[in-house]
Amino acid sequence: MVIAKMKECSMDIQGLNRTISFWIKQVDLRIDKGVQHALAAHDLSSTQLKILVILYTHPEQPFRQKDLEQQLQLTNPTVTGILSNMERKGLIRRVKNPLDSRSKVVELTERSHQLKDELMAFAEDFEEKLTHRLSVPEREQLISLLKKLSEPGNSATVISR
Repeated sequence: MVIAKMKECSMDIQGLNRTISFWIKQVDLRIDKGVQHALAAHDLSSTQLKILVILYTHPEQPFRQKDLEQQLQLTNPTVTGILSNMERKGLIRRVKNPLDSRSKVVELTERSHQLKDELMAFAEDFEEKLTHRLSVPEREQLISLLKKLSEPGNSATVISR
């Protein structure tokens, strides 16, 4: 009986190894683990780094919290918590939107500007290490395929019984 259960478990694992969702999650876990370890010295999470990179790479564009939620595909409460944490760390501040005084935009602080070169170099280096086994066309193809999978019309549906 125990051997039959072990074979059943082995078959389940083999089945998982052939699913896209399994491999996407494996890569995601490795990325988060690598980023978290490397960013621990700055007390930054991978999502906080993503927000900083967005702000660093679009200095002329005012980003509202809602814009960051959409860009990162995260909920309002999640982004509120992340931004509050970043504000406490002195990395960002929320100021009145120059285009609409009813809303606020997220701005980089002097501290985050001081970290820019180091964090951008880290992000680029990490991406290079992650994809070093892929050719440029393979990288482009992978991005294209992942974008296609993430399009709203292709979202997974939960089947209720």
